[in-house]
Amino acid sequence: MSSDIDLEKAFDIICDKSCDRWEDIAQKLSPGNQTRIASLKQEYRDNLRQQCYNYLTRVWWEEQGDEASVQELCRVLGELRLNRTKSLVEKVCNISPAKISKEELEPQSSLTQEEVTHLSDRIRTLETKLSEKDNTIVKRLVYSTINLKLPSDTKNPWIEDIAVDEAGDVFVTDHDNNCVKCFDDKGQNKWITHSRNLNKPPHNVSLVNKKFIAVTKESSNFLDILRTNDGVKVKEVEHEPCLQPCLTIRSDTVVISDAFTRKVHIYKMFNYNLTKVHTISPLMAKPPIWLPHHVHVTSDQKLLVSDWATETVQAFTLQGDHIFTYGASKQGCRQLNYLYGVCSDPANNILIADNMNHSVILLTPDGQFVKYR
Repeated sequence: MSSDIDLEKAFDIICDKSCDRWEDIAQKLSPGNQTRIASLKQEYRDNLRQQCYNYLTRVWWEEQGDEASVQELCRVLGELRLNRTKSLVEKVCNISPAKISKEELEPQSSLTQEEVTHLSDRIRTLETKLSEKDNTIVKRLVYSTINLKLPSDTKNPWIEDIAVDEAGDVFVTDHDNNCVKCFDDKGQNKWITHSRNLNKPPHNVSLVNKKFIAVTKESSNFLDILRTNDGVKVKEVEHEPCLQPCLTIRSDTVVISDAFTRKVHIYKMFNYNLTKVHTISPLMAKPPIWLPHHVHVTSDQKLLVSDWATETVQAFTLQGDHIFTYGASKQGCRQLNYLYGVCSDPANNILIADNMNHSVILLTPDGQFVKYR
């Protein structure tokens, strides 16, 4: 049983972040309510949020009464692979993350809409990670299809992150198959056996140099260093324990954020060992950091933090001093919605993958809006 306040918080998050999937949620929570679902669709035409909210409050909550719980909502969100919404509900309602169910681990017959959207935004972020001179590589990748599922995969790919080197080789972290994969600029698998020596699911990937990439893993305090030519792990580098570590590397600066502790750790790398130089705690940000899902360091040494929960991108110095905030309904900002990646171009202009608005937003180096497309 959950408190009314926690249930209301959960309802608001689900309606804000996943109202487009409300019918799937309803089918899982109460599969025999087709008539009520059809009635809500008729009553609130073209308003998915109202359809979702009224289903949760007027149908499911009334049916369940005192048995209604946030845990049950999280279980259903997990089964539908709405993992970011689930994580936010757990965080806001102070619910310990549940163990992954057998149903969640079963191979899916096809990619869900969330997976397709997630992968599309990764491809968008890929474009921004290349300089103008590599634009031909972008065109080849965007206008051709890379089959990310390899014969040895046991599940459909769930791509968490992507990195591209100067030669156009693409490195992806496949969470559900517990591996890192490498494809050339024509979409061909480059590694004879893709890396399976990651004892935990990989999360982010970043280039260290031409010879090595670095990979973070869920619920781990080790950064894996892999060779780019064959994917063999050559070293484990220790860092602060993180449940969901997000990574970026610029020269000898390594930044790792954790969406669960809400902290951003800044390190210096020497001989593939890390020395922590600073930690940005939640209250050092404006607004406070909540879910820092992506980080990036520009060539002029600004640290960008993309916060999925507060729908902001914040800039800091590498000493942790706050520079500016973009988003959160600030005057002159285009409202962000379910944002993902953030990066910069060679001139240090900032690009944001704005998922639910289906656009990429371009900012000046000091955080002023330029345009979107």
